[in-house]
Amino acid sequence: GPAEAYTGCVTLPSGDVLTTTGGGGFVVWRGRNYLRSVDGAHDNAIADLSLVSGEIPLLATCEGSKVKIWKAAELEVVMQLDLTTIPAIGAATTVSLHKSGSKVLVGTSERELYELSALGEGALEPKDEEEGGPTEEVPVGELLNTIAIGPSGSGITDFSSASTKVATLDADGIGRDGTVVVLDLEAKSIVGREVVIGGTSCCLSPDGSQVLVGKENGSGLVFGIADGIMTQAGVLTPPEPEPEPAPEPAEGEEGEEPAPVEEPATVAPISAAQVCRWAEGTLALACGATVYLYGSDFAPKGSASLNADVTAMDFKADGSVLMVATADFDLAFISAEDGSTLPDRKGRNGAWATSTVAIAYGFKGVLASLPHSGRDDPLCYAASGNLCAVGNRFGSIDLLPYPCTEKSSKVTVSGHGAGVAGVSFYGDDGFVSAGLTDGCLILWKVESDEVEDDAAAPEEEEEEEDLGFDKYDATQDAHLAESAEDVSERIRAIRANDSQTLYDLEDQDGEDPTAAWRDAVVEGKGSSAQVVPVDDLSLEWVHGYSGQSMRGNARYASTGEVVYPAASLGLVLDKTAVSERMVRSQKMMSVHAGPITALTTLGDLCATSANASVLIWSSADTSGVQGFSLLHEGCSALAFSQDGRYLAAASCDDAHTLHVFGLGAKQGLVATASTGKDKILDVAFSKDATTIVYGASNSFGVCTLNGSLLTVKRGLFAGQKRQAVFCCAFVSNGDEEKGVVGTQSGSIFTLDGRSLAEENHSHMGGPCYTMWSCTSVEGESDLDSVVLVTGGYDGKVKLFSYDMELRLEFDARQHSVDGSVSSACLNYDRRKVLVGTAGSEIFEFATNDESDLNKGPLVSGHCSGSLKAVACHPILQEVATVGDDGYLRTWSLSSHKQLRKLNVGHASRALAFLPNGHEIGVGLGIEGTDSKDAGKVLIVSMLKPSLEIAKELKDANGAITCISFSPDGCCMAVGSADSNIYVYDTLNSFVLKCTCEGHSDIPRTLDYSSDSLRIMSTSFAEMRCHDARNGDICGYDATMEISDYDGWTAPLGWPVLGCYPPHSDATDINAVCKSSDSTLLATADRSGLVSLYRWPCSQKLPAKTYKGHGGGVAMCRFTPDGAYLATVGESDRCLLQWARRSNGSCAKSKGALPPQTMSDVPPPPDYLEPEDPSSAEPSELVAPSTPPQLSFCYGVPPQLNRVGYSTHGDIVLGLGSKGVVYDKSSHTMRFFSSKNLVSAFACSGAYGAVAEVQGTVHVFDAETGRKCGSLPPSLKAVSHLVFSDDGSTLVGVGVGLNKLLTVASWTSMSGRWEDSVAAAASPIPLTNVGFACWGGPSSLAIGGVGDTDAPDILFCDVSGKNVSQRKTQSLSFAAYTAGGSVSDTILAGTPSGQLEVWAGATEVKRTQTTEAHAGGVTCVSGNISAGRDGWVKVWSSDLECLRSYFVGTAGITSLAVSLTKIATVCDGALVRSEE
Repeated sequence: GPAEAYTGCVTLPSGDVLTTTGGGGFVVWRGRNYLRSVDGAHDNAIADLSLVSGEIPLLATCEGSKVKIWKAAELEVVMQLDLTTIPAIGAATTVSLHKSGSKVLVGTSERELYELSALGEGALEPKDEEEGGPTEEVPVGELLNTIAIGPSGSGITDFSSASTKVATLDADGIGRDGTVVVLDLEAKSIVGREVVIGGTSCCLSPDGSQVLVGKENGSGLVFGIADGIMTQAGVLTPPEPEPEPAPEPAEGEEGEEPAPVEEPATVAPISAAQVCRWAEGTLALACGATVYLYGSDFAPKGSASLNADVTAMDFKADGSVLMVATADFDLAFISAEDGSTLPDRKGRNGAWATSTVAIAYGFKGVLASLPHSGRDDPLCYAASGNLCAVGNRFGSIDLLPYPCTEKSSKVTVSGHGAGVAGVSFYGDDGFVSAGLTDGCLILWKVESDEVEDDAAAPEEEEEEEDLGFDKYDATQDAHLAESAEDVSERIRAIRANDSQTLYDLEDQDGEDPTAAWRDAVVEGKGSSAQVVPVDDLSLEWVHGYSGQSMRGNARYASTGEVVYPAASLGLVLDKTAVSERMVRSQKMMSVHAGPITALTTLGDLCATSANASVLIWSSADTSGVQGFSLLHEGCSALAFSQDGRYLAAASCDDAHTLHVFGLGAKQGLVATASTGKDKILDVAFSKDATTIVYGASNSFGVCTLNGSLLTVKRGLFAGQKRQAVFCCAFVSNGDEEKGVVGTQSGSIFTLDGRSLAEENHSHMGGPCYTMWSCTSVEGESDLDSVVLVTGGYDGKVKLFSYDMELRLEFDARQHSVDGSVSSACLNYDRRKVLVGTAGSEIFEFATNDESDLNKGPLVSGHCSGSLKAVACHPILQEVATVGDDGYLRTWSLSSHKQLRKLNVGHASRALAFLPNGHEIGVGLGIEGTDSKDAGKVLIVSMLKPSLEIAKELKDANGAITCISFSPDGCCMAVGSADSNIYVYDTLNSFVLKCTCEGHSDIPRTLDYSSDSLRIMSTSFAEMRCHDARNGDICGYDATMEISDYDGWTAPLGWPVLGCYPPHSDATDINAVCKSSDSTLLATADRSGLVSLYRWPCSQKLPAKTYKGHGGGVAMCRFTPDGAYLATVGESDRCLLQWARRSNGSCAKSKGALPPQTMSDVPPPPDYLEPEDPSSAEPSELVAPSTPPQLSFCYGVPPQLNRVGYSTHGDIVLGLGSKGVVYDKSSHTMRFFSSKNLVSAFACSGAYGAVAEVQGTVHVFDAETGRKCGSLPPSLKAVSHLVFSDDGSTLVGVGVGLNKLLTVASWTSMSGRWEDSVAAAASPIPLTNVGFACWGGPSSLAIGGVGDTDAPDILFCDVSGKNVSQRKTQSLSFAAYTAGGSVSDTILAGTPSGQLEVWAGATEVKRTQTTEAHAGGVTCVSGNISAGRDGWVKVWSSDLECLRSYFVGTAGITSLAVSLTKIATVCDGALVRSEE
């Protein structure tokens, strides 16, 4: 075809392709072949074309001022339109023909859009031509409509508005023509247009009847606007600058030459008028750093010179003052009469005609409110009423409250291209914006909040009304307490569950956290194997309840179980009557990485949030249902819709974004909206889920959900005092529904639209904290009509009917430590009320007689400040805790409940038991705070049913920080914040025996030697040893003999050197404790981890780690028998009891895993010398436009365990870097592709999983190969993967932190793997792994080669974020290569070919063995095994071979079993057998 530049193309009805050329012609193509061309269709390059298919296909083209319509088949012109007849200003750039051919749309380069008439009736009929006679002219179309006329063809550089008119300027310059356009916003039409050569700025007069245009020479032109015509009405001419007078020549002395005469100073030209403004009676032009003022007669009035160029100006509303901003961020106020500078602060107050000065007081908080904006990003400002608009260089506009004097919430809208030249408000509900580069004006409608009647500030600030209680302070919420802590990078990574950062830290050199005291350590005796302990911890019970930072978080499940949060756990408590006693059980949802900040329920559905994670789970078995991620960190409120379709979640970002998620398959984030600067405290859905009400810390709002659009409107207090709205709900009587809110004053209001309406003075003296709604039931009882349960600061729980009539009332203050009600609800039959209090207690009351059903709290906990002290009873299975709430509490580890409590009258952080258990020493005070009680020691008697203070001691001058009793019970040592240690004689009425001095810092721990003669004390960086008889310092040598100390709680010293992880701080470890059998060391650290090491830990040793607390762990203590470890959370105020699993020790394994053999790589083909590239002919082949698609793979995976069956019967393989789904019936494959080679594979039936060699794990659909998700990194390298039976948990085994073999787990709450969460990660005592399988006696079985004293097969319980190993029978082991679960047993295979059955609960034992395969067992799936002998065998429960199949001589590497089929990989082939 012709060598032309082609400008457009279209496919003709015939299938041929028509292209337009830069020369104005047509070229027609058939396939890739040139067909014909038409030259001269237009004079120049065709800009656009449009094709309409019909009975006669038509083609429209445009170029310059011409539009032509053609018969598409013949390329015969039938009509020509001339835009100059309209007249149009710009050249045609786009054309679109109506399907009937009767009209055509034409757009121009000046953003004009016209609708023209085209073909009339008979226009396409053939016409006879007279031979030699003239031909008829092509008819010209008429203008039907002016659709739109834009203000500028190349962009808008200045913008002004007045009344309903807007003026825009396309400043004269390269590609710009200096066009001034005036538009009427109401009529949406152009009322004037004029080209001003050299125009630099523009401004409308206050009434919009005239426009001022500043020019590049510093002058200004004034145009009048009338009847669509702009007429020059005046000229503003700045005064000519006068040159400075030449200096007089200096007279020299006689004989001297005269001084040279200086040249006269040149006159600097006047700068361009970059800004202009117009007020009543005054016009202002800013030229460089000078402002010139003119009167209404356009005569000069005065001028003002500033230090830098002027950037913006605004007149006061009365025109008396001009505010001027300069490039050096200075702000000046000048008189509009003569340009004189006004004194400081004079004339600054009052209303302004415009608000464009960015550094004005009203915009002070704008940059702080736009965190992602730099100083130069905002380009224009405007304000009106209570809103301001800020346009930026990215083309978006932010709306903020006005005046914006501090960090505020914002709403962002986008519509322009790069840059916004100006914004302005007009009318009651609109604003207009001008595009800097797109040249467009966009009109916006604004629905701003109504102004409260009482919102106007008085002239003199009045004293705020005293409501009788403190205002709500969001910063006091417990889950925010540790957010500002200065912690190490390691702790931040652990709290964020960020494994990748921990791996990155391993490759970096960090400071030694023990450097401050390491050199003073004297080496002790003994050592430990560098392997994780065989023993384990299992979280057995959680004591405590988060009743302070959340509300509405204790609820009944449909089964009557109680759901509530504590620390990072969602708990389900069941109490069942068995043999006339209540047996309590606790289920835990322990997947969250941080403290739970919100909880809501709907039947058995529970939703909890921590950080940005929202998890939905079932209270029946704590299994996952669905998971979501918020767009911002932190969640303050959750609510299900009543029909279970949606979940609302409020985040803690600056805009407090409200998220709405859809529940169910293929659902996710539905809508979001910003609610403002106030933290959201509660959320509630209407019955139809279209309306959402939220309460906030100083406001409330009503939202409308329409599809994916969430509209927020601030609530109106309607004359009531603005205050916090703590709770909200919708109540219904079946026919009607209304919203209700509970406020800080204690009143309950019904809502009328979005305004407070009817008031009910429900809770007196403080806020109404919580609401719970239900539906009324048929019946005559008062309880049957109850639809609303409320609770408040006054401790009252009230039950209301739909008409807000009080039906029943309870008083929780009679029972609770802090009776403020934080949660209240009814059970399903309305016989019980569940009440959660701010005292961290949960009660059940009977509705028939208001009695306490459990004779005390169902759940108890510490309720304020920190919890930093726990001690174990020396004889009984009990522990004691004391905290900042001033309560000493004792707990039963066997019955899992609080036994007794005592108010000690002051905050306490130290306690210890007397060795006989008869008394407890409790120290009062918090270091750093002054109190008359600080420094007291209370001796509390344990001998009576209730705790009693037997004696009070006061010798210390500071808070008590630690207490310890001597093993013989004769002495008590007390450490104080005054840096001294006081020793008391317990046998002589606790008289002061001696004082130990020598610490330069506050002592933190005290340990007596076994003979009770020495006291070892530590502070943050120093250790001392004192003579317990006289207080003398003994030196370091004695302290380092660790065998001399039965207990060890010192975080310093030789036996704990290795427990400080790399990249930790010296203060990261809060507490340590040695077990009574001297085999384990437990540590509690600020990250929230509890770690378990072998004792002594004198060198860097690997640890098992456990998570449950919601913040730093303050202290840990083993019970004297070593059966339990008790830990307390500093900020979550919870006591966690961990059961120790003493797994014993085994003889060192004598086995080894056989090396894996692979087929030899075939030799490469003979090398062929290529031709000289310089002599080769250039190829005419063109590279394909799309990459080739993988259609089939030949070959089988040679690695072990790479085959599985999908639920549809397809074979799923991990092959190369692919996950392959093979459909045997159609002999086709579907693929999931990863970037790197696959190192591990698993198949659950519905899903497949592959791990790349770098450790990344992907999950894909086992039917389609579609990727479901990539899992958060938890392992550096993965060797084995296994799904749980229900497919919702995936376990990986591989290399983790410190290059240790580690078990990691991931959970999908929905089971669809689009919402995966990293859960557990724990090292295991194996040196090599042969298999991992789900099920059997525990959750997970892992076999291989044990390390040191560990067994070769481990049975682990995987629960949330923790993995706990069960005890394995101590035997002589020889490694394991394969294993599978059969019911509650494990069938394990060995390298020697034996099969073993393992079963048991407390201790897992080997119950049966048999010789199965010659050469070793390679694969086990259920009760089917495969071996190196090439046989597949099916076994009975007593290991009798039922059937066997011979597959091949090379040995079987993979085995997959479905209900009817068996697939194996053997001899490089995939073999399928019918079972």
